[in-house]
Amino acid sequence: MFNEFVFDFKLPEDMQLEWSGRMTSSAGITHLSRKMVGGEWQFISRITLSKPIVTTAARLRDTLIHEMCHAAVWLLDRKKDGHGSYWKAWTYKAREAFPELLPINTCHSYSRDWKFTWECISCGYTIGRMTKSFNTERFSCGRCHGRFELKENKNKTKREANGFARYVKENYASVKSDKRLQHKEVMKMLSQQYKDKKNDKNRSLKEPDDGIELISIGGDDYDNDA
Repeated sequence: MFNEFVFDFKLPEDMQLEWSGRMTSSAGITHLSRKMVGGEWQFISRITLSKPIVTTAARLRDTLIHEMCHAAVWLLDRKKDGHGSYWKAWTYKAREAFPELLPINTCHSYSRDWKFTWECISCGYTIGRMTKSFNTERFSCGRCHGRFELKENKNKTKREANGFARYVKENYASVKSDKRLQHKEVMKMLSQQYKDKKNDKNRSLKEPDDGIELISIGGDDYDNDA
């Protein structure tokens, strides 16, 4: 669509477009190169989009036209212009063809959906990463030299403890109140308590309490004196 109404079908139909899961510094990059073929320069362009940043259809549209304008400057104008006058001329043409487009700025200003976020416990400054690669022992806050703590992990969904894990959570402190007990001994005691508790519960479901009369309804023969 952009190639038809903005670039008059002059961009190569087979121009390479690829996604990168590791590119987090920019929403998109246009790679420019050329090679000598038959005594003439052949100009080549390739566009890479960031999978972590370009997460919506609107971002895809706006980033793609931005990068295609770079490609047009290189492939059609044969210039390496950055965000200069040639690039701006193509962006103006794109805005005329598609007035609903946001202003095509020189920089992509999207907020990034980081999977991991660390926050300075002193000033609140945050740092984001797509992987859990930030070393809090090695790096401190550049603003106040405070310590960072992991604030958010979108990879994991917090689950409530259940079963034995919940029993340990609720009873560990009371059993460990005896400071002579080691962790291994505490866990062994909790395991036995939990097992006994489950057995008592199962037994109570199978056996009726004393003093309760079981009554069977229906199925008995009876005499009809009428």
